[in-house]
Amino acid sequence: MNNKEVDCYLEFYRQSMQAYYARAAYEWKFNFALWAGVAILVGFRMKGEIHSEINNWVFAAVHFAVFVLYTFLWSAKLHARNQEDRACARAYKQALEVFITGKVAKLQEVTPPPRTVRLEGLANYSAATQVLITGGLLGLNVWVSR
Repeated sequence: MNNKEVDCYLEFYRQSMQAYYARAAYEWKFNFALWAGVAILVGFRMKGEIHSEINNWVFAAVHFAVFVLYTFLWSAKLHARNQEDRACARAYKQALEVFITGKVAKLQEVTPPPRTVRLEGLANYSAATQVLITGGLLGLNVWVSR
């Protein structure tokens, strides 16, 4: 057993999980700030404290653009990176388990971890939930402004 190889794989595992947790932390902070801002705007609109002179179609188009940007530029790419980091961490962990149990003589004999992972759309419940909440709040804001 080569301790340098094991230490290297352990470090790769640790870095992959650390990247995932760091990204998840700012992902939720961003989402809660966005949701709070839109919910406050909805509340003021429902009370009638904010009146917009903007055409309803323009208002709806701006909200739709925010939703599309959020869904395809922010959420999809973020969750794809999260899945990639988790898949790499899982692969490094499995490689170490196979090596430590003695099923292979060298770590290099274990299939290397994938570098690209396909985002599985609505199967990723976290991403789907975030997109649905954001879309729902933006849609509510458009509906209230009618």
